[in-house]
Amino acid sequence: MKRFIFAALVAAGCLWGISVSAQEPQDEYKKELRAYLETSGSLASFDGMIDQVFAMMAGNLSEEAKADLKTQAVEKLIFYYTPIYKESISLDDLKEINRFYQTPAGRRIAEAQPVITTKATAVGQQWGMWLQGAVQAAASK
Repeated sequence: MKRFIFAALVAAGCLWGISVSAQEPQDEYKKELRAYLETSGSLASFDGMIDQVFAMMAGNLSEEAKADLKTQAVEKLIFYYTPIYKESISLDDLKEINRFYQTPAGRRIAEAQPVITTKATAVGQQWGMWLQGAVQAAASK
């Protein structure tokens, strides 16, 4: 019986070790992705969106509840983004990109990113309306 328990513990330990080592690259990628989203200014843009949703829908939520929801939203965003980014950007490339955002030029573009995103969204809507009209006009000839 002692041998069985020992064997079971050894097997469980091996499986746990495999599980932990399989998680490490994913965790490292998520860490680097979070750093990228923070340093690139992308999270600041999402913060603005979250604040807009709060303004429209939060009603009487406490500041503590809002902070908790914001934390959850960021975690969920990173969870959703990780497989998308991993398909196109290697961990080494992501680390290199993060090094860029530590430079003066990288910090300047990161600071400008939320404003650029807001303005680009408005321009994208205008462009989309123009394109729709141009396609309709061309199709009606």
